[in-house]
Amino acid sequence: MPTTPTISIHIETLPDGPSFPMIQIPGGSFWMGDDDGEIFWSPKPAHQVKLDHFLMGQYLVTQELWEAVMGETLLALKALIDQLRQFPGMKHKFFLKSLIIN
Repeated sequence: MPTTPTISIHIETLPDGPSFPMIQIPGGSFWMGDDDGEIFWSPKPAHQVKLDHFLMGQYLVTQELWEAVMGETLLALKALIDQLRQFPGMKHKFFLKSLIIN
């Protein structure tokens, strides 16, 4: 009989900010990419990616959490979304790096 995986939830608290639950995602490996060119945006060549375990927020980012991490209101979010559509990988990476708790 298969066993049910255990879900590990961590409660993180930002200094002078909100607390929020994060779920531990187990590490593993998978294949990424496309050798045949069938998917135009896929990295080439296909290669194996290995990840250590990591934490992911249990819920969507709230306005309170965004403001605590980024120091700006979500009123700037519409402009940010427009920027991300033009320059993927920029500001959301800064958000994720800012969220890392040592």
